[in-house]
Parts: sequence; C-alpha cells; structure tokens
Amino acid sequence: MKINIQNNYNLYKKRVAEAGVNKPQQSTASFEDKVDLNSISKGSTKVPDKQMLVMKSSVQSYVAAPADTQHLESLKSSIQNGTYRIETNDLVNALMDDNL
Repeated sequence: MKINIQNNYNLYKKRVAEAGVNKPQQSTASFEDKVDLNSISKGSTKVPDKQMLVMKSSVQSYVAAPADTQHLESLKSSIQNGTYRIETNDLVNALMDDNL
C-alpha cells in the first residue's frame, strides 16, 4: 500500500486554511514566567487522631513481635558468607504491596 505523505500534508494545510486556524503566537514571557510552582500546605498532611492511634498501635505491635532467633542467625550467617540472595520477583512484589 502506498501512502502519499505530501498529498496528505497538502490536504491538511488546505483544511487548516479553510477553518481559519492561525499559527500560535510566540510568547514574549520571560523564562521565570514560564516556570510552574507547586506547594504543599501543612494542613493537607494532618491525620485524624483516631486514625493516628490505629497506625501507631499497628507499628508498635509489629516492632514488639518476638523474632525467631534461629531464623535471624541463619540470615546473619548467609549475609556474612555472601550467599544471601533475594529473588527479584519477591522484592518487587513486596515493594509494590507496600506502596499500594
């Protein structure tokens, strides 16, 4: 199939001319006028007290949970030996689950 690009462009120019569409004018604004600025107010970061208590309780229970010493020793020795490896898929899935 042959596509005539020049013909299509000429048709486009003709339709633009018929519609009376003009080229956009060049901006005379300085660089500083073209910069977008964003700001985050402190008010948007407030968490309701009840929700904060639930989150704090959840974190405290996670931190206070007893650790399996045998598993920790196994991890420690694997790291020291250089044999500790994390599967890429497991790492990505854990990161995605935490962020969703």
